[in-house]
Amino acid sequence: MKPNVNGFNCLVHGDAWLPNIMFKRDASGQLDCQFIDFQQSFYTSPAIDLINLIFTSAETESKLGNFEYFVKFYHENLLESLNHLKYNKKIPTLKELYLDILDRGFLAVWQGFAVLPPCLAENVQESSTDN
Repeated sequence: MKPNVNGFNCLVHGDAWLPNIMFKRDASGQLDCQFIDFQQSFYTSPAIDLINLIFTSAETESKLGNFEYFVKFYHENLLESLNHLKYNKKIPTLKELYLDILDRGFLAVWQGFAVLPPCLAENVQESSTDN
């Protein structure tokens, strides 16, 4: 969870998954979304939130079949945002982002053991860490 000493770091949500994202459509049908619940935010690699979001919120087939697409989509939007903000430090390459994800791959294992089972539970009312 520590910042990447030689790489790109940012403020991460810390608990990025669907229940912490609000979605809304405007009058024209344009979809907007916004993160909520920032109690676990901290400064580190964006790979933390990216791994959390993909492994907890994408459908199983989608996360397996589209993982590369999700990472590339995130990277393209990160570049667009940093350029828009006139960020003047080194911007991470797609390869550097992948290496950071691999370096923090333990989070995917953690999601598999601790978070994924309640997300996959069929009966939502009985879905809890105790059950």
